[in-house]
Amino acid sequence: MIGIVVQLPFLARPVCLPVMARLWRPKQEQSKVDLAASMLRSSPPATTAGAAAS
Repeated sequence: MIGIVVQLPFLARPVCLPVMARLWRPKQEQSKVDLAASMLRSSPPATTAGAAAS
């Protein structure tokens, strides 16, 4: 699962909002690592709030 970590004003801790998930089934051709890699390749590049502001 891939998610975005956000700080909500009404909570004291950060929360991870899921944005992408894949189902892994035993005995399928792709391994868990292959599925995770394909999700990362199809997602946009990660940025942080500090890096985006500069």
